[in-house]
Amino acid sequence: MRRYIFASSCSVYDVGVVDEERDIVLNEDVPVHPRAAYAVSKLAGEQQLLALADDDFCPVILRMGTLFGFSPRMRYDLVVNTFVKDALQKGYLHLHYGGQMWRPLVDVRDAARAYVMALEADENIVAGQIFNVVAENYRISELALRVCEALREKDIQTEIHSTFQYSGVRNYRVSGKKIFRCLHYKPLITVQESVEHMVDMIREYGYTDFDNDRYYNIRWMKLLEEIKRMISITGTVFEMPSVKSVVELPVPKRAHA
Repeated sequence: MRRYIFASSCSVYDVGVVDEERDIVLNEDVPVHPRAAYAVSKLAGEQQLLALADDDFCPVILRMGTLFGFSPRMRYDLVVNTFVKDALQKGYLHLHYGGQMWRPLVDVRDAARAYVMALEADENIVAGQIFNVVAENYRISELALRVCEALREKDIQTEIHSTFQYSGVRNYRVSGKKIFRCLHYKPLITVQESVEHMVDMIREYGYTDFDNDRYYNIRWMKLLEEIKRMISITGTVFEMPSVKSVVELPVPKRAHA
């Protein structure tokens, strides 16, 4: 296996809303100092893979913007998807910190195209390279307005509620110029188009059990961990019994005619 595409995250750029001097559009060359455990782990993965690059191994790092859009294992813990879920479930969108934060966004289908292009590109172009994958940077407040506009096209009326207390929100803007320059990659799907498609798919396939753990990564991982713990104690119904656990029963004698 020569080509390895690593799914990293633009959250490695997070500067927080209190660091105004670093609130600029960041590219792949700037030093990063992740704050959250998730981003720290992504950066560590990048560094380990890039250190292994040689003539027989070609790692490529894709730092993904915040994804949005419909998927078979739907996510309701991503900002655009959360807005859609809240509109359908509660009738309003909620903005933390007044929606002042910046976030880079990209539709999941555009993200998939980036992976394909990174796999198919000439090795000399992508080997050992880091690329941001982002369609556009939005303030969360603007994003909420765009989502509301798209929802109105689907006859869904919703309000926007805001709180302004600081609660450790993420804030960062990134540049997608490098991947466009090197691979001619350009996202095609707008937020509004994605939201309308999302509503159609949610309605068609009945993804309206909005509180189900499977739609939220942290809750889903915790559930899987608990299931694994329980199975380690009880075993599963799919396991074959060991030879020692099989009780040999006497073979009944045939009755004489």
